[in-house]
Amino acid sequence: MTKPQLRTQILSRREALTPEVRAEYSHTIAQTLASLPQFIAAGTIHCYLSFGTEVDTSEIRMAAFSAGKRVAVPMLEKNSPILKHSFIQEHFEFTNGHWNVPVPVGIEVGLLSADELALTEKDIIIVPLVAFDKMKHRLGYGKGFYDRFLHHEKALKIGIAFSVQEVESIPYEQHDEVLSLIITENFQY
Repeated sequence: MTKPQLRTQILSRREALTPEVRAEYSHTIAQTLASLPQFIAAGTIHCYLSFGTEVDTSEIRMAAFSAGKRVAVPMLEKNSPILKHSFIQEHFEFTNGHWNVPVPVGIEVGLLSADELALTEKDIIIVPLVAFDKMKHRLGYGKGFYDRFLHHEKALKIGIAFSVQEVESIPYEQHDEVLSLIITENFQY
């Protein structure tokens, strides 16, 4: 099965989950993540802003704020293949940006490169994904933003997903980044 075919199949599975089930599973995933020793020790949590049927990351961000951590989010710029980043505060509001991906609004929002973000090996990057396998390979949305970003990062790379997104094997290419950990509502890999 090709990556586009697999992407379509798994997104259909994820969309079949009811909003109530997605909310329950997202809560379980957030609690599991926030209880990890690595999360407790991290100074910065880089966390995507969820949209559509993705695992809801709002509780993860709130847990990070409550623990006094810095929270950064990815920012997509139109016509750029490189993720930018912004530190956010708990009071920030969000609007739909490029590809309907949420972005923070306000004059306080500044765009940073990955180097300016300066994540360390003690920090965590929460990675979105469409599908995953037990070898911690991920299938993203096909644009390569996260593979380019993760390639040079030392931070712990944690994918979060619903268990229905697991597949036997992800077609793996040399430029694809392997995750450090994957958390679902049922398991950690």
